[in-house]
Amino acid sequence: MAEQKLTPEQKENLRKFEMEILSSPSISALYATAVLNLPEGKSPIKLDFGKEGKEATYDFKYIPVLANQSQAENPDKGFARIQAKAALEAELKAKKEVAHGTASYSAMNLFESAIGFYQSAINNVKVGDILGLMPEIKTYANLTSGDLNMYMEDFEKKDKDTYSKILSGYLISLVQIETGEAIITSGKVARKNLESILNEKTEKAKKPEQRQAE
Repeated sequence: MAEQKLTPEQKENLRKFEMEILSSPSISALYATAVLNLPEGKSPIKLDFGKEGKEATYDFKYIPVLANQSQAENPDKGFARIQAKAALEAELKAKKEVAHGTASYSAMNLFESAIGFYQSAINNVKVGDILGLMPEIKTYANLTSGDLNMYMEDFEKKDKDTYSKILSGYLISLVQIETGEAIITSGKVARKNLESILNEKTEKAKKPEQRQAE
């Protein structure tokens, strides 16, 4: 059966939804964590920030996202769909290999779901939308107004080389920025931990009468 084509109105509605996904700080953080923490062969981008990058994104991007979404009055719809997809795939696998109701999805399931969800969203928005997510890019003389107004999936057919450069440039820079922020947060936390240790030693060093006087 041939795939049913979307009407222009349906494509535009889908584009708006996908832009909410691509603009979501929670999903961007989840995507970056997934890229660095998925095993080799499952991550779509080869970037090596070492153990520090993996741990920083996991602790200061992924975990806060889970905490925020679990407490939010209006959880991110895109994140909820990623969770549902991860849970469904885990359940279907368990049903096929073990038994119904034995599934529990892990962080890795969620990461795989996020990768597929995020990257499929890109093709449903326009070239200008993706460039708009990179405010550091001010000019693009080689692109016409017609190019900017094309959906990414259509632009790939017209100019695969430029499409690939935009796609890889956006995704790599996204992961680099998210990881950089996580590593900076990790460094600040390390300093606060050191402060606590130094103050704890100071408290222990005081004489009993000094502590009572305070």
